[in-house]
Amino acid sequence: MKEFTVVISKREKCYIARCMELGIACQGETEEEAKAGLIEAVEAYMESYKNQARPKEAKPKPASL
Repeated sequence: MKEFTVVISKREKCYIARCMELGIACQGETEEEAKAGLIEAVEAYMESYKNQARPKEAKPKPASL
């Protein structure tokens, strides 16, 4: 399983959890709620990335003379 850096900060009325490598953030009323939401968001992101069609490699065109 891939590991990511998570930063959790307290705001006035909520906690913000951020995945630094992916640029994904989630908020919650508690630290645990914010972290759980972030885990769910990262899993959804990784799943969508895994299912994404890979572009085919471009073949070079012959040079015209």
